[in-house]
Amino acid sequence: MDWRQELGPVVKRLPRYGRLGMRIYREPSLGPIPRGLLLAAVAYSVSPLDLIPGVLIGVGQLDDLLFMLLAIERSLRLIPVERVPALFRSVGLHPDNLRRDIQVVRKLAVFLGYQGGRLAWGALKGGGRLVWQTGRGTWRLGRNTWRWARKIRQR
Repeated sequence: MDWRQELGPVVKRLPRYGRLGMRIYREPSLGPIPRGLLLAAVAYSVSPLDLIPGVLIGVGQLDDLLFMLLAIERSLRLIPVERVPALFRSVGLHPDNLRRDIQVVRKLAVFLGYQGGRLAWGALKGGGRLVWQTGRGTWRLGRNTWRWARKIRQR
């Protein structure tokens, strides 16, 4: 999977998604709960406290992006259907862009999560092996020291 080819178009559309989110927020037919959802998505994306921290390069930003796109999608469902195409046209997007971009970000997040899990499992296995070998070496050292001390005492 070439994540640059997959994610590149999504990243290029981010400013338009920001404008779409603002237009949705200003929509007069939208109630307070969807507006709160959009504000929560913005707060979540800029907050240092995340489900997946931004320190984890890639996955940390993908969860923020996915949360933003899902908040836009959920808010669009509560706007009258006849207004939705005009909102998309006003920012130069199509509803299919949003659906595809959510699928791409989900797929990439799952892929990176899987790869990260494999990496963590390998580190745990390697760490466990290291602990086992260190313990075994320490036990052998102790056993040999005990034998050596017994031989000295017998002389």
